[in-house]
Amino acid sequence: MGRGLSAVSAAGDFFGWLVGFLQTYNAAVTAVATFAIGVFTALLVWVTNRQARLTRDSIELANKEFLATHRPRIIVRFIQGPFQDEDGLDFVWITLVNKGETDGTIVAVGRDLARRKGRGCWLPPGVSIEPRSFTPTTLASGDRLVIKATAHSPMGEEQIFDEAFQPSELCAVGCIQYRDGNERLLETGFLRTYDGQRNFLPSDNPEDEYQD
Repeated sequence: MGRGLSAVSAAGDFFGWLVGFLQTYNAAVTAVATFAIGVFTALLVWVTNRQARLTRDSIELANKEFLATHRPRIIVRFIQGPFQDEDGLDFVWITLVNKGETDGTIVAVGRDLARRKGRGCWLPPGVSIEPRSFTPTTLASGDRLVIKATAHSPMGEEQIFDEAFQPSELCAVGCIQYRDGNERLLETGFLRTYDGQRNFLPSDNPEDEYQD
């Protein structure tokens, strides 16, 4: 019984001392508590921001990995023509399609409609497929885009006469440059030869027909 009263008395003394201490040093205790709360708040903000940054980095990495393995694939679906415009120039319509799983943005295009006699033997004025800047056009998976390719000059009388004895091949040739979601530059090249029956057939040379 005596021990119980002693413990209660000790607890009362400590409580009384604590109350007196807080009353005496109230301003100091408040300042320390305020400082501690400020430090804790700053630490909480830092941890939250770091976690958000790590989460954002993880999402960006996952997106890049997805785009790297699910890339766009822009190809020549078919070519229509040849037709002639009011200036007597041959031209064709080239239909492009994105067969890939993600968006591809076309940034440069080179195309031409020219004649040749045998591989590499292009008739004047030759062939030019240097990629030129193209209004950025994004094709989602399955989207199509039609572009035009026009010959540089009409066939003259001499060429028409020569065609009767040594026929040349009419070729639609070009390259398409486009970027994927990771800004990686990809390229598709094509060379299609007209068969005289409204068909442009792809070349069997891998240097003529290729896809990155």
